Amino acid sequence: MESLSGNYISQLNEYQQKTQCSVEYEEGSTDGPSHNKTFTMRAVVNGQRYSEGTGKTKKEAKQNAAKNALNGINITQNIEPTTSSVQNTPNNMTVSQRNYICWLNEYSMKNKLLFEACESTNPGNTAQLGTYVCKYVCGVREFPEAYGNNKKDAKEAAAKCVYEELLKTQDAEVFNDNSNRTQMSEVASRSASLDRASLSFADESRSTVPDSNYIALLNNYSQKYKHALDFKLVEKRGPPHNPEFVYKVVIDGKEYPEGQGKSAKEAKQHAAQHAWSEINEQSGRTTQSSENDSSSQTQETSKSQDAQHSSKSSSETPSSSSSIVFKDSSAVSSPMAISPVSPVCVIAPNFHLSPNGLAGSKEVLQHYLPIMVKFLEDFDSINPIGKGGFGRVFKARRKLENTYYAVKIVKSTKKARREVGALAKFNNANIVRYYSCWVEDTTYRHDSSESYSLSDSGSDPGTKFLYIQMEFCEGDTLHAWIYKRNSSNVHDPERRTEAAQINRQVLKAVEYIHKEGLIHRDLKPLNIMFSSEGTVKVGDFGLVTAAENDNDQQLLERTKRTGTRIYMSPEQANQTSYDRKVDIYALGLIYFELIWNLFTLHERKKIWDDIRSRDFPSQFSKKCNFEHKLIDRMLSPSPDERPEASELISELDRYTNILNADKDNRTI
Repeated sequence: MESLSGNYISQLNEYQQKTQCSVEYEEGSTDGPSHNKTFTMRAVVNGQRYSEGTGKTKKEAKQNAAKNALNGINITQNIEPTTSSVQNTPNNMTVSQRNYICWLNEYSMKNKLLFEACESTNPGNTAQLGTYVCKYVCGVREFPEAYGNNKKDAKEAAAKCVYEELLKTQDAEVFNDNSNRTQMSEVASRSASLDRASLSFADESRSTVPDSNYIALLNNYSQKYKHALDFKLVEKRGPPHNPEFVYKVVIDGKEYPEGQGKSAKEAKQHAAQHAWSEINEQSGRTTQSSENDSSSQTQETSKSQDAQHSSKSSSETPSSSSSIVFKDSSAVSSPMAISPVSPVCVIAPNFHLSPNGLAGSKEVLQHYLPIMVKFLEDFDSINPIGKGGFGRVFKARRKLENTYYAVKIVKSTKKARREVGALAKFNNANIVRYYSCWVEDTTYRHDSSESYSLSDSGSDPGTKFLYIQMEFCEGDTLHAWIYKRNSSNVHDPERRTEAAQINRQVLKAVEYIHKEGLIHRDLKPLNIMFSSEGTVKVGDFGLVTAAENDNDQQLLERTKRTGTRIYMSPEQANQTSYDRKVDIYALGLIYFELIWNLFTLHERKKIWDDIRSRDFPSQFSKKCNFEHKLIDRMLSPSPDERPEASELISELDRYTNILNADKDNRTI
């Protein structure tokens, strides 16, 4: 096994997470005879294609491709000019008007700060400077006013003032007096981003992905304010070896300017960039209030100035009554690396309530991204391993122990907390081990360009997400095991022996669950896994529920059709009253799949209803007499006639001994 330092795929994944870039792998040609093939792969980072990597396996080729990409990235970074941006003042830069707001958006996002645009009209005595006035406020710090002939110009000029002030200030202090400062070196490093933004706007047709992940920004914006976001393919043109994609963003039916790129992802990024810029111009994405509230905001600005003077006279500690206070980490250069210490950070002033005691009709758009402190601070080498309506599962290395775990992220609902409650009680070799859980304000996405679905993102800002840290099973799922056996010609007796051993381990887990007074309710091959040692592990306890109360002899009222339909017992699918025997029924179906070779999905669909009705193939009844009788009882339509898990384990033990004896006799 390769050492951790040699895992170039993981290193490239970490680079992707830290820089928010896009990483893709392209499969190349396969050379050589079937017994000695050479595979070729290439890594593509932000649209930049690096040297190919080769290997005797696809994994080895992918590792070498990632290594070549990392080497290329290091060379590129080493030859970039290292002259400090502080030496090149903004006055000497050739920057388009729009770029200062883009820079400020990126700066505020990366440092988890809120810059509020306070706008007003210009008094008549300085009309020559412009009709509109704008200045930015970050916490208790106010930046110089700027003027313009329209709102956009004033806002751009104000953003430029912020940029220049941060460059001039030795310590740009935007936090409270807990020694949390944005150092000048960080501000200087952002000037490179401003240069890149200038080039991007000057030549939008070039084949590069924007520095900021505008798709992620649009996703956050749309989810928070309940807008319908869609990316539409306008056109795909050019030859197959050099295609060009054209996409446009549509939000609530409104279409934004088109974006082009050499890949669909790159074109979407450019389209999102155009839409994001237009949203900023129209609605003040960096937090401005509506024009109708301008007079109220002017009053609030004057109050915030008074609050600023009073706070400075008292060790610059802001009053809790004049600000919204969030727990935040100190400013850091990377948005992904968050300090475990979360000092208080003042990021936005309050706004007056309207005379009737309610907030103004239009909310202030807050450019504030929730911070995931624990997950990204404690874990790295994060890769997705599962996804569905329940949420997402990631393989992640916990830095402290240098150990990989499975981290499941779901909405913090009653169902999710029920799963945690069940897992925390379990201590069984055949059940996925639970370690810990915690709640965060947002869900993690491995690929920021991927759109959220309603199942794993909160439609309202108050949604919480539950992170469940569990044992990571290195092996396949039982679903994969069945698929591989169906695709091969494994001898029947050998498969029957393996199936009996697997079924026994699953039954041991089910026996334990039932003794704990619980029902799994969603047993299926995808929820059954193998550890690296080959031990069977039952997981996914999202639908676990309490079993019946034996003292009352009454069944609990339950939800109909809760589980996976094709493995449901008749009573679970059609009734609200059922007991632990629904798990036995599901295991009967799974046991049949373990033994009998179903070559295609069509073949399974064709006979599945017959199997559920205990009408088995004639060859199965002849070749697998013991399994036929056992499964027939497990699939009984009457739950009372289905055997208990403990009884099935005893029968399987006797049968396994017979199989092993026959195998020994054949060997002799």
